[in-house]
Amino acid sequence: MGGYPSIRAALSRETIVDALGYIWLHEYEAPLGQGSRWTVFAPNGEKLGAIGTPVPLTVFQIGVDYVLGKRLDELNVEHLEMYPLDRAGTTRPPADEACAVGG
Repeated sequence: MGGYPSIRAALSRETIVDALGYIWLHEYEAPLGQGSRWTVFAPNGEKLGAIGTPVPLTVFQIGVDYVLGKRLDELNVEHLEMYPLDRAGTTRPPADEACAVGG
């Protein structure tokens, strides 16, 4: 008899595997002008926590120590941005922006 697995996959707008094999699930887009939330899993599937981007960002790549993506400004002009990534649990955005990080 078949049956259903006891663990169900999370629905995500976007899924990215980073340079170290960690899985990033994009949970939702925040209200206009605010960042978005990602849940991060270790390569073995263990949930590590959540992290937020300081601005709405279309993420292209997540490296060992950076997040690379595209942001649209109020005139819909595209800006390529790279944010430092501190895997101890925080990110350091450019000096003029605040970063929301949660667990």
